[in-house]
Amino acid sequence: DGLGETTVIGSSGRVFPKSFKATPLLRAWLRRLDHLNVRFALSHDWQGWQDDGALAFVTPDGRVTLRPRATLLALGGASWPRLGSNGGWVPLLAARGIAITPLAASNVGIACPWSPVFSAQFHGAPLKGCAFSIGTERTRAEAVITRQGLEGGAVYALSAPVRQALATGRATLSVDLKPDVA
Repeated sequence: DGLGETTVIGSSGRVFPKSFKATPLLRAWLRRLDHLNVRFALSHDWQGWQDDGALAFVTPDGRVTLRPRATLLALGGASWPRLGSNGGWVPLLAARGIAITPLAASNVGIACPWSPVFSAQFHGAPLKGCAFSIGTERTRAEAVITRQGLEGGAVYALSAPVRQALATGRATLSVDLKPDVA
């Protein structure tokens, strides 16, 4: 709201622009950042730090070094290499002694061996107001039945415990369709 974009709270508890469009919100953020003298350096491939602490970049115009007063590293994971999110920053930070949690898949769906009849009838159906759990981890959020399994916030919230359970061979996802009924 402080950016001039009205927001709503969805059933998942997340906040969304009322228009459900990201572009007006992005433009509002960019305007605010511009007023704060924040500058974006696009097409700059960060190469790490030089010995004197300057940030080193490869750009379309060649190598550039910068010494900003503040640096925010928003580096992404390794899931979109064609867009630059390739995890190339991991060794740069590790070389500086910064602990890095190994990159792992997240925000991915779960494959379920639905029957053809179930899949044909229910793909695209939302699961709202449900509780999802795996092991001791539990979340209340939404998911959608797909032809191959489940997608959505509930599944994404449990991605780490799902990976752990798959590694041990004990991966059972439970879905409580009526968690408020005893």
